[in-house]
Amino acid sequence: MHKKRPMLRKRVKQKDKYHVGYERERKYNFLKYWRIVRYYVKRKYDLKESDLEMLLFLYDEGRFDSTAFKEYANIMEWDRDRFWKLREAEYIVIWRKKNEVSNRKAIYELSAKSKRIVNHVYKRLLMEETFSENPRINPIMKGETYTDRIYRMAIKKMNTKVREKKST
Repeated sequence: MHKKRPMLRKRVKQKDKYHVGYERERKYNFLKYWRIVRYYVKRKYDLKESDLEMLLFLYDEGRFDSTAFKEYANIMEWDRDRFWKLREAEYIVIWRKKNEVSNRKAIYELSAKSKRIVNHVYKRLLMEETFSENPRINPIMKGETYTDRIYRMAIKKMNTKVREKKST
């Protein structure tokens, strides 16, 4: 004789799994889009991630000498020529030349170009500024690689959120 199969349990979906009233409003969320902003800067200005981090550090320093540069460079991946590459690319400029007679070190500062880059990074992280969706200005919008196409969608979504925030 046949035995009856035991009845299968049905899973019941919980529709209101997270009640909106229990969610706390977050105080800080400006790093939410850090990955998108970082990729954009790396792609547009042909910077490595460590170079961008160095510019972010030096932006707050103002004027600096080579020891301040080396102090932060010590905790990054090792690149002997980082300082000179940033100088050649005109991200760092001389503020005061070295003077051996009066025993003065050379003092440097970020160029207007690098200050503008860092300023745009901060504005985009704080959602005060949108990304350009013009392929001539923004190389990601050309969609040459698969990664560019993925980031293009993320940029469009981020831009709509920035516009919504500005309109309210």
